[in-house]
Amino acid sequence: GGAFLTKGPPGLLVPASVVIGDLVIRRRDQAFGTSGALLTWFPGWLIFGVVGLGWYIIVAILSPENVSYWLRNEVVYRIFTTYHGRNQTPLVYVVTLVAGVFPWWFQYDSFLRKSRAFFRSWHEGRTPILLSWFVLPLLVFVFSQSRLPAYLLPLFPAVALILALERPRRLDQEPGSWFGMHR
Repeated sequence: GGAFLTKGPPGLLVPASVVIGDLVIRRRDQAFGTSGALLTWFPGWLIFGVVGLGWYIIVAILSPENVSYWLRNEVVYRIFTTYHGRNQTPLVYVVTLVAGVFPWWFQYDSFLRKSRAFFRSWHEGRTPILLSWFVLPLLVFVFSQSRLPAYLLPLFPAVALILALERPRRLDQEPGSWFGMHR
């Protein structure tokens, strides 16, 4: 709710991506006859509705012209035009990601060589959520015409979790136990 309240519609990008990852898990688990839905916490959705949407609903009722401004200037213009003058090269995101995960550089080589096996073998099965949390917003940011390094900040928790879950695997530990996820 806080991201949507402060950033508007772009604040929905990460939560929407996590929901997509959760839907992938639900379909996969239904196929195998298990239950794995993570996003069933109703109070969280209620808080999002009150905090995130509440202000926008009140302002839209009191000043309906703001809705077209938000959609035009804050969504369409930022994604499809250079209107806001933030049209750096997409390479700014490569620099941001490399610098942002600096303390874990020593893991890159091993992680990239083993990444396919890692994602297939992560037995907790939450990989689709982490991947969608990172990849889907990153694709939107790369193809958007408005680019700032700070746009990637909401993706760093997903990167940190992915790298943190890889590290214990290399030490023959069970990574899920760190986060309360068990078989």
